[in-house]
Amino acid sequence: MSNFNGIKKAFIFGSFADGTVDALSDIDIMIVGDINEDALIEIISNLESKFEREINYHIFSKKEFIKRKQEKDSFISRILSKPTISLVEDHENISGIY
Repeated sequence: MSNFNGIKKAFIFGSFADGTVDALSDIDIMIVGDINEDALIEIISNLESKFEREINYHIFSKKEFIKRKQEKDSFISRILSKPTISLVEDHENISGIY
């Protein structure tokens, strides 16, 4: 995923990040950036086959993510208040995301 153009930040959240994973757990991924969702779907599908897990992803532009964070959006606030596992970080373009 790190070679996927347009991603400013991507991280795993939920049970895989907080250590409560079980046999039925899916993988939750947050993606911040401007990306081609059709290309992402293909990558996600391949990863689901590889890991034999459902992957749920959420995509926000950097602007929308920052706006929701500043507005204390309950979904974003809940995710950021718990452990995450970083997948991609564009250090030059990440200001305001965390």
